[in-house]
Amino acid sequence: MLEFKNVSVSLGSDSLSSPFSLIVEGGETVCLQGAPGSGKTRLLSAVLGLAPLAAGFITLDGELITFGSAPYFRRMMAYIPQELPGDSITLTEICHDLGQNINDLKNVDASLKDKKLKAFSTEIVQEMLLQVALRMNRRILLIDNIRYSPANAMLLKEIADKGTEIIYTCVENQFEYNKVITL
Repeated sequence: MLEFKNVSVSLGSDSLSSPFSLIVEGGETVCLQGAPGSGKTRLLSAVLGLAPLAAGFITLDGELITFGSAPYFRRMMAYIPQELPGDSITLTEICHDLGQNINDLKNVDASLKDKKLKAFSTEIVQEMLLQVALRMNRRILLIDNIRYSPANAMLLKEIADKGTEIIYTCVENQFEYNKVITL
C-alpha cells in the first residue's frame, strides 16, 4: 500500500503544489491530473525517491520512501516517463535492458522491433512500454503524462486486474480510475 500524507512538491519561485493525502491499494488506478507545471512529474519522481518533497511524506507498506531507501523500493516499481532519454533506442533494446523478450509483446509487427522509437507516436510507444510493464509484474506502475488510446486503456485495466497499484499523470483524464487528485 502506497500512502501519501499531506504531500506537496516545490514548483519553483517559492510556490508549492496543493497538499494532498491518498492511499493506493493493490489493483487501484489513481489519476494525478493537472495543468503543465502543477507538479505531477515531480510527484512521480518523489515516489521513485529521486526528488525531495516540500512537505509531507510517502510510505510503502508503512516504510518511509527516502533518498536512501528508494533503491530498494524502486525494485518493486515500473516507470514509464513522458519521454525516453535518447531517440536512438529501439524497442528490442528496451526489452533486453529490462530482461524481457521482445517476441512476447502482442500486436508488434516483427519489422518494427528494431525501428528507433522516435519513429512512433507517443501513444504507440506507451502501448509497447505498458506491454513490457505487464510482463514485468511489478507491484507499482508509475506513468508520466499517459496518452489515451483504446489499447492503453485495455492494458491499464489488465495491469490493475493483476493487483498492481497504478498512478498516472495527465492534463485531461480519459481513463477509468478509482481515485483522482487534481493538482
